[in-house]
Amino acid sequence: MSYKAIPVSGKDEFEVWVRARKKFPYMEVAMLISEGHEVFVPELNKKTASYARGKLSKLLGVEVLCFPATFKGEDGYIFKVSTSRELLGEHGGEDKKGDRKA
Repeated sequence: MSYKAIPVSGKDEFEVWVRARKKFPYMEVAMLISEGHEVFVPELNKKTASYARGKLSKLLGVEVLCFPATFKGEDGYIFKVSTSRELLGEHGGEDKKGDRKA
């Protein structure tokens, strides 16, 4: 069994396969997320998904969210960047002093 990453947004669907069970496609998933895709990875357990979320957040420098989901009949997790961060900008609506903008 191997993990695969499937971007679920955009016109083209393509899959990233990893042959070894213990390897998660961090770089491929990070690349797809940075391009604006939401990425579905099937057959993950909660522990692996949580660890992957943290590692992807460190790789990308922004908070990555993951949610349990079913896509095309397969259970797994969706990884994506928070849309509220995208709308408010990288600083989350705060100025340099840490005060909220009006």
